Amino acid sequence: GPIEWLNWFYHASFVVTSYFHGTVVATKFKKDFVSIPTAGRVLKVRTLLEPLGLVERCLNRAVSEDAISVLDRPIDWTDAHAKLNAKIESSKRFLATALS
Repeated sequence: GPIEWLNWFYHASFVVTSYFHGTVVATKFKKDFVSIPTAGRVLKVRTLLEPLGLVERCLNRAVSEDAISVLDRPIDWTDAHAKLNAKIESSKRFLATALS
């Protein structure tokens, strides 16, 4: 179920996912990760990761040696989460304005 699924992410030391939601959860739990999305999900995953400065974590199916080097580089979660929190606050302001 969903709790068990989230628990796997929470306790992971590294996440490899092909799903958008797997990428979201890895980011939320501050887990080092790579996302190898299917062709139909590439744009969605890249749109999530680009503003956070994590687009290099989105690998394509033809993984090169240069792309694999990302596995050895830990993510600077301070910077990425600062950018994520700014996006969240912007969304909250938008919703508050739209709903008032």
